[in-house]
Amino acid sequence: MKKFKKVIIKHPTLRNLRNNLRKIIDIWELTEEKKLSDKMQSLDWKSPQWRELRDTQNQLRRLLNLSICVCDVCQAQDKDMVFDPFVPKWMCVDCHEVLIPKYKDPRVQAEIHAEADDVSLEEFKATMQKNFGIKEEKSKRD
Repeated sequence: MKKFKKVIIKHPTLRNLRNNLRKIIDIWELTEEKKLSDKMQSLDWKSPQWRELRDTQNQLRRLLNLSICVCDVCQAQDKDMVFDPFVPKWMCVDCHEVLIPKYKDPRVQAEIHAEADDVSLEEFKATMQKNFGIKEEKSKRD
């Protein structure tokens, strides 16, 4: 996909439904994460089972963050989203409008493409803050 994919819902009832579904998915992910944490507490942190549970926990969080449910930049869950093929991640329309002028610079595009494959969420946030002055907002979940 070479173009941005915007998913904008204007009808209030559908917007409410979308937001509630995103909350359900987030609550499910947090519940699963807590179950895994409870199991991890009874294990030695050096054991392979502990590492396997931690990896599963990290994978759940990563999958949620890569989905359309959460903006990859500000962690918002109640906004319309845009898929950006340059990053390639979902972000809210507000964050995308702030970042889109930066993408027109070929140096920025090359840097993003080089880092997009192996960058973690935390590294991505740090890069956005350092290079573009975008600060992370705390989500309501924190």
